[in-house]
Amino acid sequence: MAALDQSAPGRPARERPGLAQSELARTVLRMRWTMARHQLTGSALVVKVLAGLLGVVVALASLAVGLVSLDRPGADHDLLALLAIGWGLAWIFAPMVAGISGGGLRPVHFALLPLPTRPLARAMLATSLLTVPAALAIVGLAGPIVHALRHAPLALVIAVPAVALQALLIVGLSRLVMLLLAGTASSRRARDAAMVLTVALGAVLWLLYMGLQLIVPLVVDGNPAWLGTALRSVPFSWAATASALAESGQWVPAIGMVLALAALIALLAAAWTPLFARQLRWPEQGGGETAKQGASRLARASTPIAAAARKELALSWRDPRRKALMLIVPVFLLVIFAGPSISETFAMYLATSAFILTVLLVSGWLNLYGLDGPSLWQVLVLPNGARVDVRGKQLAWLLLSAPLLLGTIIARYVFFGRGAEALAFDAGSMLLALGTGSAIVVVASAAAPYPVPSAKQGNPFSTRGSFNGPALVSGFVAIAMVVAVFVAMLALTAPGGWLAWLLAVPAGGAAGAAAWFYGGRLAARVLDDRGPEILGIVRKEP
Repeated sequence: MAALDQSAPGRPARERPGLAQSELARTVLRMRWTMARHQLTGSALVVKVLAGLLGVVVALASLAVGLVSLDRPGADHDLLALLAIGWGLAWIFAPMVAGISGGGLRPVHFALLPLPTRPLARAMLATSLLTVPAALAIVGLAGPIVHALRHAPLALVIAVPAVALQALLIVGLSRLVMLLLAGTASSRRARDAAMVLTVALGAVLWLLYMGLQLIVPLVVDGNPAWLGTALRSVPFSWAATASALAESGQWVPAIGMVLALAALIALLAAAWTPLFARQLRWPEQGGGETAKQGASRLARASTPIAAAARKELALSWRDPRRKALMLIVPVFLLVIFAGPSISETFAMYLATSAFILTVLLVSGWLNLYGLDGPSLWQVLVLPNGARVDVRGKQLAWLLLSAPLLLGTIIARYVFFGRGAEALAFDAGSMLLALGTGSAIVVVASAAAPYPVPSAKQGNPFSTRGSFNGPALVSGFVAIAMVVAVFVAMLALTAPGGWLAWLLAVPAGGAAGAAAWFYGGRLAARVLDDRGPEILGIVRKEP
């Protein structure tokens, strides 16, 4: 290709003469549509359709809030402002669950092409907003338009552009956060620091989101009086504020709010270009421990199973994708133990904390062989390798999960006054949950694996749409089995007293041990029987 720039492969090409911005944007948009169309096949299509239907329901329900008429003057727009803030928080939080919806083009895809950086950055930002989720966001934020249409049609000249700009700000800010997360792949320390910040951000946003739901009655009543003013001052709600000003005839401040939204979008676009340019390079290979260092560490293990468990624990610390999957656990713990200071309604979370934590610990480990990727071949070619690796993964999960589950249970007794009569249930359910959970993670990982991006590429939270139907089914089955564990323990401990101890603890220990043994044996058999097929699934990066 004569037009290719001859610069170093690690740097973006400087320019390509004659390439118009509109032509570049159309090309990038066609690439996005092509990639999206290729993802809409098989079981992935079912997942996308279900997610789309849920999004449509949420968007239409949000739009319908514009039809609400409350008795207190100004309460309608206060409620619309609260709703817009909820949309904004949800979209900022979206990068943490980008494994469901994330994917598509990334800066690295253009690293070796002779394209001008700034026009390419603008094209990538503009086309990233032309998606189905962005369209649903516009619908969900359009409540002020509906309200203005019903009460003051002339205010539509403000409400319509304000809502459009509001959606651009929220969706664009989310894209910027995703770009920041993707940029943390440059080094392990940077990834770790970014993920710690993401944990803190996720916990704070979740607490804020829960708080927003709790203040709906206060917004409707207008008590305290400053609450409506505070809601309308948040940038995520400026469209509702501008529409309210226009409906009351205050055109100058309404226009000022629209211009303020446009200024924020301009700042966002200005921040996008340098961040995009920094990632417009071919990813560097290298880093990590050498094979000799890794072999020497594993050699210190006393048995093959201990060596496999040591390897899995090391990967849990060093692999950003594994850490990303586990980050929901500290977020949950922070919400559980900080939540009661916000509202007494968090008592429900406290009552089910052991169950929810078990679900989170299991769900984060349901695709271990997908995370192993091409390295699975080493397990398949070793004599007895499947059994050893499965048992090692089970042991590693137990070593990580048992202290967290035990600590959560103890904290409920120490800080929240859980009665001693619940000890039999907690002890029995913990034993059964640990045994059953260690079986679920290896069986699901072997029976329903799916490929994930390399640890050196992009956002560690994203699976780029590779999550498939079998994996979704295995997730539902896993949750159902955890539910069965705690329901069984409730039944066994219903008599109370010494009989509860006599039934729950021995039954929980024995059933948990049986689940660990037979679940591991089933997973090893699946690996032996379908090893090459599983390797073919997980070795290709999505």
